[in-house]
Amino acid sequence: MQNGPVWFLPDIIPGEGKINYNCNIPLGIAVLLPITTTFCDSGTEGPMTDTEIIECADNILTPLNNMKVTVDGTNLDLDGSLVKTAFFNITIPENPIDIWGAINPGIYKALSTGYFVFLHDLSPGQHIIEMRVIDLLKGNEGPPPKFDPMREASFKIFVK
Repeated sequence: MQNGPVWFLPDIIPGEGKINYNCNIPLGIAVLLPITTTFCDSGTEGPMTDTEIIECADNILTPLNNMKVTVDGTNLDLDGSLVKTAFFNITIPENPIDIWGAINPGIYKALSTGYFVFLHDLSPGQHIIEMRVIDLLKGNEGPPPKFDPMREASFKIFVK
């Protein structure tokens, strides 16, 4: 159910075990893979200033050696893959899911920070993307550091 010049692979939730995902992608389409991301908004977190939203979204302390991504068996260099969005608005609908507690519906200011891999010019045929991440987030620095459960995924991409 995707279209446009970039297809988005899913973010993997900690504790789900290894995810195996297969998909077909048209030739000439780029692929975006979130490795680890954080997100903050003034609806879920409560009223926040712009500075507080930025600080909240800058939650990733995960060392680069805790992230591994391979494409067709080749390790990718993840240095420089940290990205921060500009502010954007999110809309919380009536009766949202409550995994983060009660949230009032409305439009809220948000920001996201994360490590991403952007693949383009994939040749026709099968490609295997393997990912492993063990996150370290603010507040868990320790001592000793408290890491999130490992997240692992295998994406089998068929470029046609």
